[in-house]
Amino acid sequence: MTSNTPVQENDNGYPKPQEDSPPPLAALFLIKFDLKVGYTIAWKKSLDSVPLEGIVEYKSLPSGLHNVKEDLVYFVHEKYAGISAFMNTPAGSEERNAQFIAVGAMVKLGDGRLGRAWEHAGELKALAKKLVHDTADVSQLEGYWKAHRLAESDEAESSEPQLSPYTASQKRTRALSSLTLSPTTHKLPPYHPAHSILDYLDTFGPLTFPLHRAALLRKRILFVTPAPVKLTCEYVYDLSILSSLPLSLSSSLPLPSPSFTRLRPLFNIGIHDIPYLSSYSGTYPSASSGHPIAAEDEPINEEHGVGWIGCTTDEILAMKPDLYDILVELPQPDRKQPTKSKAKRKEGGIWPVIKYSKTGVEIKATQRDLRRYKLLRQALSPLSQLRHGLSAKAEDADDDDELTHLLFHTNDSSEDGDTRTGEDKLAEPTSWSALAYGSFIFWASAGEKEEGLAEEEEQDHKILADLGETVRTATEAQRYHDSDEEGEDSQDRLKAEAEVEMGVIAYFHRVSKQLFEACVEVLDERSGTEGDEDARGDEEVVEVGSTELRRCGLDVWSEADRDFLSDLVEIWFERAVEIHGIGVDLCGVRIC
Repeated sequence: MTSNTPVQENDNGYPKPQEDSPPPLAALFLIKFDLKVGYTIAWKKSLDSVPLEGIVEYKSLPSGLHNVKEDLVYFVHEKYAGISAFMNTPAGSEERNAQFIAVGAMVKLGDGRLGRAWEHAGELKALAKKLVHDTADVSQLEGYWKAHRLAESDEAESSEPQLSPYTASQKRTRALSSLTLSPTTHKLPPYHPAHSILDYLDTFGPLTFPLHRAALLRKRILFVTPAPVKLTCEYVYDLSILSSLPLSLSSSLPLPSPSFTRLRPLFNIGIHDIPYLSSYSGTYPSASSGHPIAAEDEPINEEHGVGWIGCTTDEILAMKPDLYDILVELPQPDRKQPTKSKAKRKEGGIWPVIKYSKTGVEIKATQRDLRRYKLLRQALSPLSQLRHGLSAKAEDADDDDELTHLLFHTNDSSEDGDTRTGEDKLAEPTSWSALAYGSFIFWASAGEKEEGLAEEEEQDHKILADLGETVRTATEAQRYHDSDEEGEDSQDRLKAEAEVEMGVIAYFHRVSKQLFEACVEVLDERSGTEGDEDARGDEEVVEVGSTELRRCGLDVWSEADRDFLSDLVEIWFERAVEIHGIGVDLCGVRIC
């Protein structure tokens, strides 16, 4: 049957990509390892305005890839997003017994963080698998470029600067525009980085929350990881999405700068990016990390912003603390047991380590973070049945890391079934003051739960909203599906998982909303008549107590959370706060 819809053509006479097609290409290239000169561009096609030489060779091929069979690398350069499919296959002695190639593409960043570059991932991987055996046959590369290239006229039209969804809210751009489910299939497209959201929660556990807070402070966050980097690049995307500002805050939250709307994801970076990273300088104070305060006449770099998230396999970057604020060290893989599942590895208590760059002090989750994470994990636990078949297959797969989620496992938990091995060590120990206060309240109230803890539990359950119901619905839909209809079953599973992944993102946006709305309310309450700016002196300090800390979703006993709130109010509202901790006085004497 022939369609009556006319086929549109681009400037070169080739079919123009339709709306459901991958984004048009600004560049397509093949990189090959040469014994004499290293990685070189063996073939390339690009628009005149897109630089390739001396750039994509390094961004597409992070160090350490020779240890893996394949990888998918994301990167950005100027106003373009890049994706590269790496392939490693055995070869003859003339190639030192291995052939390394990468097939990559670049697209306009557009409105998203990667310009939907992932939509080319499947084809790039297929091209790489063929070209790794014969790099001379570039006919398929030629065809792919002709079919998907960006027309010069479209390049000119899309040269406007990128607006974040937050600052473009008047244009009704949604914060999750790049995460909207397909209207026909109601699932995220294949290779979408958001598919790793649940794995992100598994990897960081309770540390997810302090990392989220660091992102809200618009810190420069560096992930150091061994190869492969695909999953870590997706973690960069995840953190950027989770820490973006909900549009519901756009009318009430002042912006110190348009660049504050979201943290810029740089994805894979290396030593060749050091000059660029150096252009980001500290522009705000930090009570927790000792970050220097910029001079009054030092403007924020609006083009770059005040922070970023990136990942690297070059450990030398970690030795340059002036380049970043927060260092995230991901655990090294077990080379002796490369197929050992993540669940088994986590039984040994191997977790990421997060540190401040200036002091090297390790960042821990708070006790409230730990309680909140357990509640989140409990809401997601029914997915164990949804993932059961996939997890069983993953045990025998070479690359099981991206298929097996610890949220869906119970065999690596402690005896009480409530805490995974080593999970409690990720949180700050309960302080003596908190223990003394809790004991006093228990004695004074005849064993009743502290009122503040009850309020926290109510808050945290409210933020979960309908996530638990979404998970249960997804699980039930899979449980009662006809197992004989494998194709439809797979579609239903992907659809259900996409709804859960979107629900997790919405959960963290509610956490951010709770925090910022509470700050706005507290500042309004402490500032008297709204809009009376003259009554607010620069030296005025806003006093904040334990009640306000709880309203912000923070831990009243954590010094790190008090420092965080001080930094947040200073950065976003340009106000100073004095935070008073909780305590008990007897006869005028503070006992805890």
